[in-house]
Amino acid sequence: MVQLMPFISLFVYSVIPIIALSILCRLIWHTLRQLPVTYLHGGNRSHDQVTCMTIAQMIVVIITSFPSAVYSVYTISTRTIIKSLWRLAVETLANTVAVLIDFLTHAIMFYVYLIASKGFYQNVKTMFHAGFQRIARLCPQLFVNAQVIIPLV
Repeated sequence: MVQLMPFISLFVYSVIPIIALSILCRLIWHTLRQLPVTYLHGGNRSHDQVTCMTIAQMIVVIITSFPSAVYSVYTISTRTIIKSLWRLAVETLANTVAVLIDFLTHAIMFYVYLIASKGFYQNVKTMFHAGFQRIARLCPQLFVNAQVIIPLV
């Protein structure tokens, strides 16, 4: 089973997510193209924003899963070689970096949506503004001085 782990890792963490995301994005895009064209507040069509968001999401997923895929292929191709301690340390470091970059997929999606969709940006901006107003009402002593003085250095 240990010998199969690099193969399983390659497919589970690199190949399957990209294929599944590609299929689902294509289905979403196809479904939105069949809907009648709707304009939101005189702006772009709604499916244009979704298309932009799905393309950005695909790009991020491909970029962030690429190091993990490369490391998995490297592990598969060098599994029969006897390795020195130095090489094992370098491979462990490379694996750690690849895993951290792979985890960035989930952390970056919020920012991808924020940049790719004006509607999402407006909703987040409204949410933060409402939260700030609520905190200001609950804790007025924190906001006594509305004017901030910046000292000259």
